[in-house]
Amino acid sequence: MNPTNRETGSWFAFGLVMAFILAVASLYFYNIVKWADEPQWGFFFRSGSAIDVIGGVREKGRHAGMLPGDRILSINGKTFRTIEERRSVQKYRSQEKNTYLIDRGGVRFEVTITNTPIGFYKSFQQSGFLYLTGLGYVLIGILVFLMMPHRHESWVFYVFAACLGLLMTFLIRSGHLKPAWFNTIHIFLYAFAPATILHLALVVPEKRNLVTRYPMIQLLPYVASLLLFVGLRSFASEMLAVSRTWFLILLSYLVSALLVFILSCVHWWLRSPSEITRVRAKLILIGAVIAISVPVADMVAHTLLNVYLVPGFNYYLPFLVIFPLTIGYTITRHNLFDIDAVIRRTFGYTLITAGLALVYTLAVFASSDWLGSIGQEGYNIFLFGVILFVVLVFDFFRKRIQKIVDRIFFRLEYDYRETIEKISRSMSTFLNIDQIVGFMLDFSENVLFAGRSCVMLLNRRKHIYEPVGGACSVAFLEAGEPFIQQLAGQKREITRYDIDENPLFAMDRQACKDNFNRLGASLIVPLIYENHLTGFLALSRKKSGRFYQYADVLLLKTLANQAAVALENARLFTDLEEQTARLLETNLKLKEEIAHRREAEAQLSQHKRQLEERVARQRIELEQRRQALAALEGDINKGHRFRNIIGKSEPMQAIYTLIRELADVSATVLITGESGTGKELAAEALHVCGRRKDQPFVKVNCAALSESVLESELFGHVKGAFTGADKDKIGRFQKAAYGTILLDECGDVSIHFQKRLLRVLQEHEFERLGDSVTIPMHARVIAATNQDLKKLVNQREFREDLYYRLKVVEIKLPPLRERKEDIPLLIHHFLELFSRQLDKKITTVSPEMLRILMFYHWPGNVRELKNTLEHICILCKNEIITENDLPVDFPGRYPTEEQVLPVLMSDNKTVSPPPDDRQALLQALKQAWWNKTRAAEILGISRRTLYRRLKEHQLG
Repeated sequence: MNPTNRETGSWFAFGLVMAFILAVASLYFYNIVKWADEPQWGFFFRSGSAIDVIGGVREKGRHAGMLPGDRILSINGKTFRTIEERRSVQKYRSQEKNTYLIDRGGVRFEVTITNTPIGFYKSFQQSGFLYLTGLGYVLIGILVFLMMPHRHESWVFYVFAACLGLLMTFLIRSGHLKPAWFNTIHIFLYAFAPATILHLALVVPEKRNLVTRYPMIQLLPYVASLLLFVGLRSFASEMLAVSRTWFLILLSYLVSALLVFILSCVHWWLRSPSEITRVRAKLILIGAVIAISVPVADMVAHTLLNVYLVPGFNYYLPFLVIFPLTIGYTITRHNLFDIDAVIRRTFGYTLITAGLALVYTLAVFASSDWLGSIGQEGYNIFLFGVILFVVLVFDFFRKRIQKIVDRIFFRLEYDYRETIEKISRSMSTFLNIDQIVGFMLDFSENVLFAGRSCVMLLNRRKHIYEPVGGACSVAFLEAGEPFIQQLAGQKREITRYDIDENPLFAMDRQACKDNFNRLGASLIVPLIYENHLTGFLALSRKKSGRFYQYADVLLLKTLANQAAVALENARLFTDLEEQTARLLETNLKLKEEIAHRREAEAQLSQHKRQLEERVARQRIELEQRRQALAALEGDINKGHRFRNIIGKSEPMQAIYTLIRELADVSATVLITGESGTGKELAAEALHVCGRRKDQPFVKVNCAALSESVLESELFGHVKGAFTGADKDKIGRFQKAAYGTILLDECGDVSIHFQKRLLRVLQEHEFERLGDSVTIPMHARVIAATNQDLKKLVNQREFREDLYYRLKVVEIKLPPLRERKEDIPLLIHHFLELFSRQLDKKITTVSPEMLRILMFYHWPGNVRELKNTLEHICILCKNEIITENDLPVDFPGRYPTEEQVLPVLMSDNKTVSPPPDDRQALLQALKQAWWNKTRAAEILGISRRTLYRRLKEHQLG
């Protein structure tokens, strides 16, 4: 799935979850409104306890004499066993009375409570706080997702926050839920909350390797929760009716999930090699310790003093309040430089506004509840005035706090304005590199309080980056280092957290991490001038141990941009001074030489003719020797045959060189080219020229076999693996042993088979069909195809990872129409071959016949030429083949203008000499900014060949 489709699916799933959240929140608010008409019972039952034991007592219950822990034997003289029976014997109408038979430690007594409506304010006071709190945590999950959209950990936290937030809305209810099926949602949230916590343990603070290797393992907690949900729902229609056994199972699952998450964080904190992972784990553990302090303190107080700190309350509520905040904070906190400042301010505004709204709501309802009696006595105007006063006061403070928030988030714009102006003034006056570097180091260590800083600049002659100031333990860095390439390519600051987490560093992560460790850096800011990396500033952690903030990075970028320009000006100024001094010195020398030259002119004139004659003779002799050497070198380097491959053209010479270089390399080679270009011969040459030549060379035509047969041929099978498998069979991979295996026409295998083939190439091991024993694969793999694999990848008919695994090195064989100069050699070779086979004396072809064969474009390449000549040789009666011997249906008998022109042009073109002279090397290196890899690509040679030629010409 491409990134666009993946993001679209992510937003669609986000919308579905949001729709579910809004539906549940709306339906629960509807219940809060409806509970206003239900009677006040004076007590409530706690989830998981017996249905006849009082979990908590409210005001009416306390006045009637009830206490937590009392047991209700009967209601209105009738006993009950289930919640449904209990509700059926209770009276619900206003002013009706319910009589409860209470048992307290063996003492029995009756309590009568008159029904009065709860009222909306009481209903909201009892259930609304946790309702708003739950929605607040849902909001936190949404913000985390929006700050880091489509990231796996933000998605998991979003689901976790949604499940936990909705679960918190159900914790305290003023009545029973309507409609009845809404209780199923309550059970669902209870059952799936532990699964979301276990899922978090797998991906936060860092994704486990187990999840990377086996992604489906993330579904196991949800499968367990689904089974738990089915069990709970089968035995109870609502949470209040859940038996103690099932409730203990649910509680054990929840506690186990929390312990697993906490232990996972402890493991990351103690063992993770990544600094950011350790910091995240540490923060989560601190949040967990704070979160469990309330229930632990309550347990200690009850054990030692027999006192409940929060009697009649859910002990795990503080944990549910603090714990998610810590996790959300760790997910977003240390993504320091990838989040825009506006998003950060939005996050801060939302949290503060939500907090003010919560305080505002509680104050309004508290004041209305306190003044409710006054309002009932007719003082509605006074009540309205008090509420209006509360609104105005809170609005006043909210605006003031909003200004403080704005001040905090924008403080750097004002506090650092003078610093930015100072940077501009200073950089505009410096004309010395040492002054600029000293200012940068002083700024980093005394303004931003960096523990240690270092500046490294590009040495353009040596093409390395050398330290020019600060404490640096690195002598130099090659411009071709992966870290330097990443810094030059991204042209932005790089942090240690980018190295650990940014997917752009996936290929070179370890090498970049090693460079960071060598530099002792926590943040590196590039110096970019005219879109080129001229140096960088490396800073260690701050002296306070804190991270660099977003505003710090903005200042450093301003410093780096202006320093890059100032350094370039300083270089130009230094060069100008040096050139001026050299010119003055040269001028003095020239004056002296003029005097000597006038004296020597007389002597030089008489020897001039002798010298010219000698130079002319030497030039002629030198040219003759150069031509002889060039001819000799051409004969040595340009062979007409390489193993069984025929050709002397430049493309074929390049192929021969590449085969020699790859012969002893164990990497996978992909041979591409049209049908008939000799891909199998190239593969055989790779095998024969290398150290594996004494080992087997196994060829497999993937297009000629069905998927099942191909699988059996490659991997082998054991007896009974499938119908017809009457004995064990050794596969081609195993037959190849330590030799070479050629996968011909690999582009025709199915997507399903590509997956298994990829595993063999990656792991170098396989299993036979029907067998569980893993067999190591030691053979070198060469793949060949006449198809455009890149196009198949784009069409999703070929796996991209398999494509790059096969294409470690590519040998692209040219078609015959692109090497017409090889056709006479091939004709001579095939005529000798068929003459021996047919016992004929066919020596050559006529000039007209050669012209026809040269002008034809040969869509079937060498194979078509061979078959055509074989057909001609079979029927030919003479020693010389003429145009009359051509087959009647030969399409090239009468060449068109389009066929003739390319041949004529190729005959007249001048072949450029190989790029091995000093001037060509220097020109390519300058064009590539001394990047040796790029220079080798420009010259069309390998990097190793480039290094050899640089050494020959003594070029660093």
